[in-house]
Amino acid sequence: MASSRPKDFTQVTRLQDILRTLAARRAGLTIEELVDLYQVTRRTVYRDLDALVQGGYPLYSAAGPDGRKLWRLHDRFTHVPPITLSMSELISLYLTKTQIGYLEGTPFAKDVANIFGQLEHTLSPKIREQLSFFERKFHFIADAPKSYEKKLDLLYDVMDALIRQRVCRMGYKPAGKRETTAHTIEPLTLLTHKQGLYLLARKRKEEKVLTFAVDRIVSFDLLGDVFDYPEDYSPRKQTEGAFGIVAGEGRYRVKIRFAPGLSSLVTERRFHPTQSVTQQRDGGTILEMTLSALSGELLSFVLSFGPDAKVLSPPELVQRVAQAHRQASAQYGKPV
Repeated sequence: MASSRPKDFTQVTRLQDILRTLAARRAGLTIEELVDLYQVTRRTVYRDLDALVQGGYPLYSAAGPDGRKLWRLHDRFTHVPPITLSMSELISLYLTKTQIGYLEGTPFAKDVANIFGQLEHTLSPKIREQLSFFERKFHFIADAPKSYEKKLDLLYDVMDALIRQRVCRMGYKPAGKRETTAHTIEPLTLLTHKQGLYLLARKRKEEKVLTFAVDRIVSFDLLGDVFDYPEDYSPRKQTEGAFGIVAGEGRYRVKIRFAPGLSSLVTERRFHPTQSVTQQRDGGTILEMTLSALSGELLSFVLSFGPDAKVLSPPELVQRVAQAHRQASAQYGKPV
């Protein structure tokens, strides 16, 4: 029996899960099966079973058809107690709920809210009272989220296509374009990035994986064909080397100098897995990264710091940043 349970169960959580498992498996389970299922030692399993017996649960052992000892719950046992969460676990769950607030109006946010609502009914009055203050004590501010309120049906179709591996016909309007382009695609991954949803998909009978912003999908129809999910595909590999989600096939050593005063901001954050930070004598900081593409996200990142960020290399990025600054300056005319 292959284990799907996490190895870091607390004992209380594991005991409750064992009860649910035994309630579902009326024929019983052997010690070896429980060891494999929960990835713990035989001693731990015996200790857990003893704790359940001491707790008053109608647990007993009996010989199975093959002579092996099976642990079972008495037939009269029908109630499995609700999951008990520590305050730390409850806070963690609440923070997770707030993090997807930008998906309000989608099935994802709705389902998480429903799960959290069901959980509240299992909590003690004292914990529910504390939970009522969470909204003020733990707060998340969304950073310019996109709106998906009108994309509910589309998201259900995308999820259906992903799970059932269905070929789809999609109408897509790229950013800055007026015309809609048609694509026959094989959906591979629904990706979240900077509070936005993106679909990674292959064009039918092509190897290259493309990235589509969900909010720019105009139409989405599931076709009759089913495709084989590629065994060597990984969304992590698709974005490897990217500054954000747009990867390429190049190799650029990007070096950016930040003015004194921004040292803490640069050193305390992880902008890219390959980054290295060097402090300079004047208080400035140099950030270096190896990227596969010089994306628009990278350009926006540099420009967001205005004169406090200077690109030192590569030359292509230096030119793009310089041009963007010139164009921005031209909009304001000559200084008075």
